[in-house]
Amino acid sequence: MQKALCEVRALSGFNNANIVRYYTAWVEDMTYIHEESSETISDSSSGPETKFLSIQMEMCFKDTLRLKRNSSNEHFQERRVDAAQISRQLLTAVEYIHSKCLIHRDLKPENIMFSSDGGVKVGDFGLVTAAENDNDKQLLERTKRRGTRNYMSPEQATQTSYDRKVDIYALGLIYFELIYKLVTVHEKSKIWDDIRSRVFPPQFSRKFSFEHKLIERMLSASPEDRPDATELIKELDKC
Repeated sequence: MQKALCEVRALSGFNNANIVRYYTAWVEDMTYIHEESSETISDSSSGPETKFLSIQMEMCFKDTLRLKRNSSNEHFQERRVDAAQISRQLLTAVEYIHSKCLIHRDLKPENIMFSSDGGVKVGDFGLVTAAENDNDKQLLERTKRRGTRNYMSPEQATQTSYDRKVDIYALGLIYFELIYKLVTVHEKSKIWDDIRSRVFPPQFSRKFSFEHKLIERMLSASPEDRPDATELIKELDKC
């Protein structure tokens, strides 16, 4: 219930073309078996007679970015254009979220959907949290290791103090996946730890030099070295 309430509070105040639109919410009694992804870490649990909060949101295509990415047979040049367009929309959503002094904390392909006109829609705000405290100098204490392991920044996985730059790290990984086609889980698992450490396949660096440099900055080990969403949007617009 807390996760759902968190999502309602976040979505009810959002008005952005690249964020799933919220309409209304209600509480109901039901028997529900929760099958949680093995990758997602959550503190929530439920019994057989728990009250559940239902949220009515904008209807999106059932395909997520994960399915779209894995089914793509585009030539690499077309793929890089699509990747830039999708990444720009994601950055626009994240820029808006950060402007509200919030952090998404669980950006991943499964949480990125598409509207009827093909626009990118960021969803699942159940782990959203405040970005900074009132004096804007000290980081809030947070629950570490909340999110999805594969897309967590180093500090999100190991520390209880971190800022909005965790979202930039996740977007860097997503941007890489959009460009460098990884169809199977096995393909991804072989190189993922290297990518997280900014060790890229040689052919990626050769073919996509601009993206390589940008993603490398987004995946900086130190949050201070990562660009913010506004700066990244400007970089993409130049390209």
